[in-house]
Amino acid sequence: MQDLSTHQPISRHIAEQSQRDLLPQLLDHLKRVEELDDGYLFFFKSDDFIFKLVCDWLLVERVCNPFLRYKLVIEANGGPVKLEICGPEGTKGFLIDELALRRWLQ
Repeated sequence: MQDLSTHQPISRHIAEQSQRDLLPQLLDHLKRVEELDDGYLFFFKSDDFIFKLVCDWLLVERVCNPFLRYKLVIEANGGPVKLEICGPEGTKGFLIDELALRRWLQ
């Protein structure tokens, strides 16, 4: 996987390659998912590795899916890392398919 920490814009091609590498790792660390009106809220444990993983994934995700809105919250005192992903109508269905969320939404 390419180093994403450069100051160069990430091309769509590199973003798609990196997304394929990062997504399985990200999903391995997912603890819980909550449904929102226009998307989902994802919970991860508070850990430096996971925080960097989420940030790297967001760098490529915003290139691949620029129509989505992302909000990252790191709770105080070692609380969870929360990632909210929302968007226009159809976003929830898109995320269910794109992120293979069915196993967390039962």
